[in-house]
Amino acid sequence: MNALTSRAWGLALTLGLVMPAAAIERDIRFENPRFQVGFLAQQMDYDESDTAEIENDFFGIQLIVTERLSQAWDGVFTLNYLNGADGDYEGTAARDLLFPEVGEKIETDTDDEMAQVEMNLGYWFNDTLRGFIGLGYRYWTNDINGDVSLERETDYFYMPMGFNVVGYFNSSTYWRLTGQFNLLLAGSVEMQSDNPAEYSPFEQATTSAPFDDQAEIDIDGGYGWQISADLRHELKRGNMHIGVSPYIKYWDMDETDTDQVFIARDVNNEPVYGRYMQNESDTTSIGAFFYLAF
Repeated sequence: MNALTSRAWGLALTLGLVMPAAAIERDIRFENPRFQVGFLAQQMDYDESDTAEIENDFFGIQLIVTERLSQAWDGVFTLNYLNGADGDYEGTAARDLLFPEVGEKIETDTDDEMAQVEMNLGYWFNDTLRGFIGLGYRYWTNDINGDVSLERETDYFYMPMGFNVVGYFNSSTYWRLTGQFNLLLAGSVEMQSDNPAEYSPFEQATTSAPFDDQAEIDIDGGYGWQISADLRHELKRGNMHIGVSPYIKYWDMDETDTDQVFIARDVNNEPVYGRYMQNESDTTSIGAFFYLAF
């Protein structure tokens, strides 16, 4: 566990201890609105060891549905979509991923999209503490521009597990703290460039023969965590609430496998191959969810 992880979990514990106790005679288990819908704003910093760094601002939408199953059990479904245009990319050019012996660093922009689905099953130990475990799926595509554009699609399944601590500041204002650990179950990366043969280090390489420039590689392992604080206020008219939920999310991904792809044939009709891989990476995202609950 790195220093950032330790500080984040320490912060969550500290906030949980200093938050006011649930002195208001209300039971959030039975008063929690079924739907939350609103806007997401997020800043992401992606760092791939010795290869690349991406910084981008995302905006999107999110839907959360809570289903009461019994007095102690409930289920939560979360769906969100984020779009980030004109992010900053600094690092290895696409042709360097294909041919590591061609060393060149570039600065360009990247267009990103993300989607995430998560479901968890929760158990209320009392009216303030809830534990949960579930299943999630995350998809991220980014188009890196430049001399050779690189399209990369990353998707993975993970297991979320954690706790919610809830309570009331007063009769109409509710708070919640969430600490969550995410365990990577399976993941993969697909990479494809426009025309890698054009940038082959073999000067006489030709594209006259068909080539397959798409690689599919597996992510060997990884984990993540996230912490959020939720503040919700009940409006006077009807069962409507407005709320804001700031959060921080972190992912640490292991190095991927390597995939060799056929690119072209040289003048002697010998095959020319390239190599795709992705180094160990970590991603930190800080954002907020602004929503209406009913």
